[in-house]
Amino acid sequence: MYFKSLLSYLLLFIGLTASAQVVINEVVSSNISGLVDDNGKRPDWIELYNTSDIPINLEGYSLNDDTDASSGWFFPDVVLKPEKFLLVYASDEDRFSEGFRYKTVIKQGDSWQYYVPDGNAPAEGWRQPGFDASGWQSGESGFGYD
Repeated sequence: MYFKSLLSYLLLFIGLTASAQVVINEVVSSNISGLVDDNGKRPDWIELYNTSDIPINLEGYSLNDDTDASSGWFFPDVVLKPEKFLLVYASDEDRFSEGFRYKTVIKQGDSWQYYVPDGNAPAEGWRQPGFDASGWQSGESGFGYD
């Protein structure tokens, strides 16, 4: 399934988001170098998030890149737990796989160190574990993932 229009996805998903508190959290419509699926391909993907404090069964809801709501890809019997994410690949393959999870090394609110470019490149080895970033700025992150 290729994205003909991000707006189509958003409009067709409004019924679910309005009634069940599931939102489209992130969309990648040109996955050139990002996540890889079970087949080693990089299809476009949509990340959903359950903003509520109750589990929500997505069975019967669909994602679609057409205005015809009767077509598209329909969710199987899958429950999205409270405050959890679900990644859906737009791969034209009618299958479902649970268990995908990705993490960052920085959670929202963590204290971290960062480099603000000053016209010079960061010191050699800055990407290596154990790098001494004591000269870098530090602060609380405003981003992150579980």
